Amino acid sequence: MLWPMLITATLTSIVIATLCFVAGIRKVTLLFPIQVVTAFIVTYFLATRVPDASQTALLINSAIAALSFPLVWLMLRLILGPLQRERGRKTSFPVSR
Repeated sequence: MLWPMLITATLTSIVIATLCFVAGIRKVTLLFPIQVVTAFIVTYFLATRVPDASQTALLINSAIAALSFPLVWLMLRLILGPLQRERGRKTSFPVSR
């Protein structure tokens, strides 16, 4: 049950990130909560369609699935952001010949 929820949450997060990018929302402090909340709602709504599912398990699995992709994206941003800034500083100086 967790794999379909992870796939649904990941696709939802990608769609939300794309829509926010098109709308001009690029701040991590806005994008991350929007992705998590939307992915949780969509995943939980689709998971409740499964018969004989425990409500507690659905809540926990939906939360895990909703946090999975945005957390990976956030960690990559925190790692790669400083690396890109450092690379930009190194290449911004003119090279003398």
